[in-house]
Order: sequence, then structure tokens, then C-alpha cells
Amino acid sequence: GESPLARFRAKQREEGRSEPQQTWAQVRQRLLESVRLGCRSGLAGAGASGSTVGAGQSEMGSAIDLANMEEGIDALLEEEICADEAGWLDIAEDVKKVKSQVVQLIFSDLMDEMAAEIRDIWAPR
Repeated sequence: GESPLARFRAKQREEGRSEPQQTWAQVRQRLLESVRLGCRSGLAGAGASGSTVGAGQSEMGSAIDLANMEEGIDALLEEEICADEAGWLDIAEDVKKVKSQVVQLIFSDLMDEMAAEIRDIWAPR
């Protein structure tokens, strides 16, 4: 069997849109950059000297970078939650949609009842 993405990658190569594959090192670097940029506190500068967490750093430096990363991730999550919360708190549009649906259902039921009454009135007996 072929890998799940083999056909997709083959089609991309045919179209000339072949993108380089990401490695875990690239993903880790992007995560570190995102966390540093998303960190609201002044701690982002402690680990933002351009180096990544690696074997050459002391345990203290790694612990500081790890703490900064955790704070940055927490800050990013908090921002995302706040952004989502705004949508949940503003329910005016949802209320309008529900009221409109209820009105349409009631009107439809009234029209069905009226049609049934007219049929009963005009039906030959």
C-alpha cells in the first residue's frame, strides 16, 4: 500500500506546486517562535536570543526557556479562548434566527390548518 498522502503529493508535483516537507525540527522552531511572539509578559526576551532549546544549554537556561514556552502557550490559549468567548456571548444574531424559524413554523402550521378547513368547507358531502 501507498501512504495516504502519496496521491496528493503526486498531484502537487504534476501541478508544479511541490512544497518541501516539514521536519520535526522545523515544526519545533515554528512552535517556539509562535510561543515567543504570543507571550504577553516580558519573559519572552529571556529565551528570544535566537537560540533554540538544545543540548548545549545549561539546565537553568532550558528550565527558563521551558517556563517561557509554557507561559507563552498559556497566553496563546487565553487569547484564543477570549476570541471564541466573544462569539458565544453575542447571541443577538442567533436569537433572530431562532425567532424567524419559529415564526415560519407557526405560519406554515396556520396555512396547513386553513387549507384543511377550506377543503372541509368546499368538499362535497
